[in-house]
Amino acid sequence: MSDKFKTVVTTQGLELLNQAIANEKDLLITKAVASSTAYNSDSLVDLTDTNYNNASHDQETMLNKIEPKGDGSLAFEILFDGYDVRYDYTLNTVFLIAEVDGKERLFAVIKANQPQYINAYEGGSRTNLQINFALQLANQNVAIKINAAALATLRDLDSLKEEFVERIDGVRNTLDNKLQESKSELETKLSQAKSALQTDISNTETKVKSYSDNKDKALDDKFDQLILDHVKQLTEHIATNNRNSLLADRNLRNDFEKRLGDEKRFREDAVNELAIQFNNLVSSVQTLDRNIQQSFYNKRRAPATWTLDRTTTPWTIWFDNGCGIQFPDYPTSGSMYGYGHSFENSLANKFAAYPLVYNIINCARGVLTLEDFVKRDGSDYMYWSPTTKVLDPIQDAHKYNWTNAVGNRDTNNDSLKRKPNFARVMYELGIWSDADVESLGAVRR
Repeated sequence: MSDKFKTVVTTQGLELLNQAIANEKDLLITKAVASSTAYNSDSLVDLTDTNYNNASHDQETMLNKIEPKGDGSLAFEILFDGYDVRYDYTLNTVFLIAEVDGKERLFAVIKANQPQYINAYEGGSRTNLQINFALQLANQNVAIKINAAALATLRDLDSLKEEFVERIDGVRNTLDNKLQESKSELETKLSQAKSALQTDISNTETKVKSYSDNKDKALDDKFDQLILDHVKQLTEHIATNNRNSLLADRNLRNDFEKRLGDEKRFREDAVNELAIQFNNLVSSVQTLDRNIQQSFYNKRRAPATWTLDRTTTPWTIWFDNGCGIQFPDYPTSGSMYGYGHSFENSLANKFAAYPLVYNIINCARGVLTLEDFVKRDGSDYMYWSPTTKVLDPIQDAHKYNWTNAVGNRDTNNDSLKRKPNFARVMYELGIWSDADVESLGAVRR
């Protein structure tokens, strides 16, 4: 941040340090005050309590970190929280205030080389500003300290983070156990289905063979009877020397051959039909087997975590439920994809303007609720471009018109109107249901 801010200990501040050394006391820095009042760099060292009292006091905060460095310097961190801003202002100066004998005294000044515009918090998006700086002390006999309340707040936040991570691990373990139970149950059902189907196949094979054997025997018996009847008739005709009957017998023989051919074709057709039915049954068994085997793996859920793939352009975020997401408007933006960012450090805030993936996971975990979406201002979703693409989605977004999927319509009055894109993505990833998005204003096509 050295190119954006310049830190100067004032002449008055040096006197306060010397006084602390003489009294063998620590110097306590109680707060940082943001001001729109601007000063020339050359005049910073000469600023006093009078200048501080006459300047605008637009926002106050406590220093939330102090850390000694190996070179003898002290590193500080200041965080101006956007929730505390009651009106818009431009930050030009930050006053560091020390407490001496119960009075506020100006110790040092931070000049913004690039003025920072701070938006008022009105229930929608907010602007947080973090400033890091270091002080080199020529005399190591004095200790500079900051308000212990700020450190306590940080410790509470760290404890909250640890508790949150522990709870996440517990939920993940519970889900893993449930998934394993579901898998075991499905495998049992699969085994039972296989056994039942195998029994059906065996029974069908037995029926086919029995039918074929019985049909063959019946045809053989009928054929033998036809031969016997024919021989008997020929014998009678020859014995009576009946010429007309012998001529008629030729017709009888032709009829016999035709009837025999019909019986053979009937038997072949019946066997072929049974073979087709048997093959269809085997095919159905194989299909059911595949469906049961994959039914466990096809039961996809909302994402719980993710990985970043930077080998693609745009970069791709892959979730543990098989879905992916890309932000083509920001193809390789570390800020949008979370590259170089720590998710755990963002747990204090529900909604992050970016990285965008943080909001997805917070929605999946129930940290960001539907009620939050309904009330949140549309400008918070300015980076949720309509080109945002979900890969291998769980649910089909094309069956809805998303134009009015904004919750409270008064919240979507910004120029970009990108709030519905966020709802669409939550639906495609399996985080929000049909009932959820319809309650927000999505309309079935």
